[in-house]
Amino acid sequence: MVAGTCRSADAGDVLMTAAPRTHRLQELTPDQSRLLLEERVQRRLGIELQEFIRRWQAGLYDGPDDNPDALEIAVLLPIVGVDPWRDGTIT
Repeated sequence: MVAGTCRSADAGDVLMTAAPRTHRLQELTPDQSRLLLEERVQRRLGIELQEFIRRWQAGLYDGPDDNPDALEIAVLLPIVGVDPWRDGTIT
C-alpha cells in the first residue's frame, strides 16, 4: 500500500492510500488516518505515536541523518493535528 497526504477543500489534510494493483485512491477518515500513522510509528520506530510526539517535541531527534524514519513520520503529524515545527499541541 502506498500512502501520502493531500489537501482536500472540505476536510483539510487527509491521508490517501492507493492499492498497487488498482491505483485507486481512497480518502481515509481522521480515525483511519490516525490508526495508519500509529501503525507506521510502531513499525518504523517501535514506539507509540504519543511517545514519538513527546520525543519529537523534546528535540530528541537530531535530524534526518540521526533517524530518517523520524523525519518521515514528523512530516505526517499534521494528519493528527500536530504541527511538527511548532509547540506540537495535539488537537
